[in-house]
Amino acid sequence: MNAGYLSFCCLLLIWIVGWMGMLDGLSQRIGIRPRVFLFLLLVVLLTGNIEVHAYGIGLYMGSFLLPLGMFTYVWAREEKDVRRYILTAALLAGVTLFLLRYMLRLDPVLQIVGENYLLASVALLLALMMSRDVAHGLAIVGLAFCIMDILFAGYTYQLNRQSVIGSLAFRDGLVLALIVSLSGQCVMAACVDIGIGTVRRLFGLRKGRGQ
Repeated sequence: MNAGYLSFCCLLLIWIVGWMGMLDGLSQRIGIRPRVFLFLLLVVLLTGNIEVHAYGIGLYMGSFLLPLGMFTYVWAREEKDVRRYILTAALLAGVTLFLLRYMLRLDPVLQIVGENYLLASVALLLALMMSRDVAHGLAIVGLAFCIMDILFAGYTYQLNRQSVIGSLAFRDGLVLALIVSLSGQCVMAACVDIGIGTVRRLFGLRKGRGQ
């Protein structure tokens, strides 16, 4: 599949689901109105191919700058202590993802699945370990991928004096990682709620029988 097609299909599906009102809770949690959220998704879809070149570095506007702005906005809405934690977690996750991509370049044998799927799996683990809130997970994973791509662009620039930040392939990996990590967090939260509810019911039954 050519770069950009996966994220295009996913973003289009997310836009349709959001237009049906199924993402209103998520948009309100991250502090963006549903209509504004849908508009931003549409802008990302339409501006994904816009690229700016300077000093041998290509920067994609819709695939990198716009998502980075949204993740920064979500991060800035949090309290001071939470912002520090999210930024620290994002830096740690970004460096981890960069080192993973770097290792794959050194030894492709380690790439047992596609790179985007491998990065998405690692992002899911990092999100589950570092955050319990969907908004925090969104900011951590999103900023981590942006940090990873900047570091990887610096690495490729040292080799070829040319690099790209925020390519369509990056957008594919970013969208896939966000979908996987946020879905995993929602499933984990649901499992925790079910487990707590089951334990409470069991203790309630035991107390009732004891009385």
